[in-house]
Amino acid sequence: MVERGQGSIVVISSVAGVIGSPGSASYSMSKHALHGFFNTLRMEVAENGVTVHMVCPGPVDTPYFKRQFGPVLGKGPEVIRDPGKKDRTRVTAERCAQLTVVALANRLDEVWISKNPILFFTYMFHYCPLLANWLGKRIGGNRAKAIKAGEKVIDDSFFSSMKKTE
Repeated sequence: MVERGQGSIVVISSVAGVIGSPGSASYSMSKHALHGFFNTLRMEVAENGVTVHMVCPGPVDTPYFKRQFGPVLGKGPEVIRDPGKKDRTRVTAERCAQLTVVALANRLDEVWISKNPILFFTYMFHYCPLLANWLGKRIGGNRAKAIKAGEKVIDDSFFSSMKKTE
């Protein structure tokens, strides 16, 4: 790509690479490392016409949690998340793919694809890190405990009361 003077590198990362993800320290650590490497690479290859794009989805509506955590907890997958129930806090895989294509077409360096409250916290950690860290220390431990107990991880009651403006 450098020799040709053009090219694009697309990295599918996670919002967990932008903000911490209580209950998923090793996952978040690996995503932060990706961000450090590819953000630096972006600076190094930009003058050669190579672009680096970071796509950071938040929770995506897939059977991942159902498959990964159910057996570990000794509970059936339905305890983690009822596959028949629509989760308003997760983006569908189709919507995530669509927004990824839009971001790449617009040559965005980094895009966060998520719903509230995760998107809200991502912006908060980015623009108000002191406040976000203060809040994160107060709710992070409960989130980690909820994951281990197989309980609902994200409470969307605050955001579900807001009216949609679409």
